[in-house]
Amino acid sequence: MSYSSTVQSNEWTQASMVLSPLLGQEDHISPLILQKIFSDPDLQMRLQNEIGGNSELQAFLDEVKQSIQHIDQTSTAVATTSSELVWGGINAFWSWMADGFNVVSPERFEQRLLVCGNCPFYQEAGNGLLYDIARKLTGASPVCGKCGCTIFKKAKIASLSCPVEDPQRPGYTLWGDLVEKNNKFL
Repeated sequence: MSYSSTVQSNEWTQASMVLSPLLGQEDHISPLILQKIFSDPDLQMRLQNEIGGNSELQAFLDEVKQSIQHIDQTSTAVATTSSELVWGGINAFWSWMADGFNVVSPERFEQRLLVCGNCPFYQEAGNGLLYDIARKLTGASPVCGKCGCTIFKKAKIASLSCPVEDPQRPGYTLWGDLVEKNNKFL
């Protein structure tokens, strides 16, 4: 395993150590399970719904675990994402949870995707560890070259915003949000 992969794995392990007690789990939640949950807004919403019910939460975690058993946990892919992406994703999840797991309307979602599709930062995901896992779990997906977020996931989440300031409208992002909202990414 490369140094970068080891660092990435250690960061998810640390996230597990922090989140497991917050979710009422005596044992640490597998970092791979956390990666899958954080890569899918629908799973994040289900997690939020299961918080507070230990048996329901454990059943949910077991279901996620079963769905990822096909992933090769001995991958030697070199991670190209930074620790900022990992922690930014965790922070964005908690921000999204605090916002009530709100998602944008289908029309707003399509508008955001259209903007992203025409952006110079729109690109296919790289070969980093997180992107390799995301591809195995959800299929290939374009990412934002500015923040590293998976575009189809980020565009659904109401509390998140584009990281690129609109050159035609200073103070606003390309999605039309105020730049102050711009510090959240997933």
